[in-house]
Amino acid sequence: MSIEKFFDDPRRRRSEELAFFAERAERTGDLLAALTQYAEAARLEEANALEIPADVPRVRTVLAVSAVALWLRAEQWDEAARAGCAFLAAPKALTPDGRRELQSLVDRAWRASELQTIFDGKRDAFAGLEARLSGGAVRVGLAPAAIVAERREVLVPVLYRVAEWRRKKKFRRAGPSSFAASLEVVEAPARAASFGLRLFVGRLGQQVTAGEPDHPRDIINAFLDLASAAAEDRLASVCEDADYTKAFVRAFRDLAGDGTQVASVELDHVESRSARHAVLLGPEQRSVLTARLTRSDGARPIRFEGVLKSVNLRGREPTIVIEQENGSAARLRIAKGEHDDTIGPKLNRPVRVIGRHDVTEDGEAEEWADDVILLEDAAEEPPG
Repeated sequence: MSIEKFFDDPRRRRSEELAFFAERAERTGDLLAALTQYAEAARLEEANALEIPADVPRVRTVLAVSAVALWLRAEQWDEAARAGCAFLAAPKALTPDGRRELQSLVDRAWRASELQTIFDGKRDAFAGLEARLSGGAVRVGLAPAAIVAERREVLVPVLYRVAEWRRKKKFRRAGPSSFAASLEVVEAPARAASFGLRLFVGRLGQQVTAGEPDHPRDIINAFLDLASAAAEDRLASVCEDADYTKAFVRAFRDLAGDGTQVASVELDHVESRSARHAVLLGPEQRSVLTARLTRSDGARPIRFEGVLKSVNLRGREPTIVIEQENGSAARLRIAKGEHDDTIGPKLNRPVRVIGRHDVTEDGEAEEWADDVILLEDAAEEPPG
């Protein structure tokens, strides 16, 4: 049977034409026209796909996936879910790969609909970030819980930190973010592609205007710009603030793959219209960022290993306590605000401390921890 006739259907040709016009409208900023044209293209593509006989599953699959994807481009979430389920109701008329892809598209539609409900129906009130973990102990769709939690507990606070940096707020050294009441971070299930940690940032109860410092899409864009700068070792020139620079260096260092537990971490938009490339953070980037955190001054350097037993971020002089192999406990000072976004996942785990023994003007000795690295990741830390 010739398959050309299915692709030469007038509805198919018109659908392609409308999709082309929609992409052009989108590029010029006419989103309303783009969404309308995508929706009409989806309707025509779906009608054509539904008439494809079951004995040509490859053709039916191609057109079915195209139709549902167009409904998503139109941001018609319920229509995308309905169409996807309609095709999935006849599984033998689809290829195995096509069924999996349609299931993924339906999942996207349901999630987007839920997100829009959470954020008061505003289509522009949320944006997504995905951290894809690959290699090491990570498998397809599976990852050790500690590895995932470690990166989740870095990602969430640093997203608030990015919003503060965009707003040009003074660096916060303690306490919750001032954006905690207006920005919410929600998590979606991971995709089986090695392992994806997906977070969505959204605005609560306020009108969302593009260009505002705390606009969700712009926060994600800024986060990825900073990640790219971290990967290329140029954060200082982008941040132009020593405190924010150090906080971001530490965060992206702890997010990066270590080459053992996680080979690499890829940061990207979730289902964005953006054409930007994902940012890859691996052992090489981790090593460079670690070197950036090492102080060089007149103090005597110290370096030892142990278990991080306690963290006190309160008060004027935050401290940590490290239990060493001989059972002794070392209490060290840490710079206020510098470790807040990343220290949590390291509690009760073996770490390497890189710091300095300093003497104050009053002659009192103080030991400072400039960097605290999980021991499982320390193989990538450059020699001192």
